[in-house]
Amino acid sequence: MTVAPGLLLAIFRSKPSPFCLLDEVDAALDEANNSRLATVLREFLDRSQFIIITHKKRTMAAADVLYGITMQESGVSKQIAVLECESHPRYPEMASIPLMVIINPVLTPVSDEMATDWEGCLSIPDFRGVTPRYAAMRLEAYGRKGERIDLVAKDFFARVLQHETDHLNGKVYMDRMGDLTTLCHLQEWSRYWLEREEAE
Repeated sequence: MTVAPGLLLAIFRSKPSPFCLLDEVDAALDEANNSRLATVLREFLDRSQFIIITHKKRTMAAADVLYGITMQESGVSKQIAVLECESHPRYPEMASIPLMVIINPVLTPVSDEMATDWEGCLSIPDFRGVTPRYAAMRLEAYGRKGERIDLVAKDFFARVLQHETDHLNGKVYMDRMGDLTTLCHLQEWSRYWLEREEAE
């Protein structure tokens, strides 16, 4: 690592703080040192909490929670979402989604076919609800380097795209639920709904 982050973490090791805000501390680091920084920060998580302001993908990938906040350039309108979903033991049948940046996404339903499934959201922690979504969507957007993205997403990928672009438009999955009777706390969902579905 470079001198500044190394010195900061050496001080932090001898006198840790319960809370630390790091602003672009990884800006000058290459990929290898960026990974080392994430590894070292994880060593302090049993006694400290970190908020990191960053533009680095590796730092974002190492985070437990992401919040996307950006300052708009005057006269330039942009909607940006960063997506990634690796395989999860709870959803082994779901295909993983590689890390992708989509700018000004436009989603168009491929057909009228709808699919219902459980959704949750970090914006509304510890809740789940059955949410209808289009089964297939066409995505038109720009990538991180300005390249055109034009693809058809189906099933889980289509659901993730709809969920994340809803956030860009000020909506959450609850706004899409036609029937709120399935809305429940995570503990209730695990105890009553998940056990019932696994039994079936």
